[in-house]
Amino acid sequence: MTVRLYVDESRSMRFGEIGGPNKLACALRLAACVGYSALSGEDLVSAHSFADRMTATLPPIRGKGSAGRLFEYFERRLEDNSEDRIGSDDLSDAFLQPGALPRKPGQSWLFTDGLYGSGLEQTLNAFASARQHLVFVQLLSPDELAPSLSGELKLIDSESGAAKEVAIGRGVMAAYYAVLREHTESIRQLCAERGFAYLLVDTSVPVADTAVRALLSEGLLM
Repeated sequence: MTVRLYVDESRSMRFGEIGGPNKLACALRLAACVGYSALSGEDLVSAHSFADRMTATLPPIRGKGSAGRLFEYFERRLEDNSEDRIGSDDLSDAFLQPGALPRKPGQSWLFTDGLYGSGLEQTLNAFASARQHLVFVQLLSPDELAPSLSGELKLIDSESGAAKEVAIGRGVMAAYYAVLREHTESIRQLCAERGFAYLLVDTSVPVADTAVRALLSEGLLM
């Protein structure tokens, strides 16, 4: 089998401390677990990083002896702090470009926070058309799952830099939780309709626990 690992490295994924619940660090470590498992099973593995476009690729490798190349690739992506990535509110910008998706069927893993205003359905359709069995891994930080906010605040979009003054009260927080639930359930439903797997990850949970309790229990990792 051919396994492809797609990791979102847009600015919103870099929110938080690397040693803490940083979404990109968590995504890369989970991708490393999946990749190592696939290499151990003699599957062909490639890795791809994206923001508004594909930004880096590790060509296909095979065999447990190639695991070092996979780990080195992910380590370099974590250390890459370049700020020249153009933010996009449309997930499909990266995946509808020529050559972004494979021509042969296989399994693909998409690691992202899913915080896009549009393009989710188009992206899933593109994976389906490419004959990929997709595992959609949505990573959210504790500050996104249960934010501790109150009073008058200025919120800044990490992708666009746009700022907005808001007054945070119980009503606003209740609306936030409702929108978040609706968004995650929408992704889950879109995946289910296409026979894809969906997993919501809290980045404050240790990666080993996520890999064992979620990926293994769901039969997504052998």
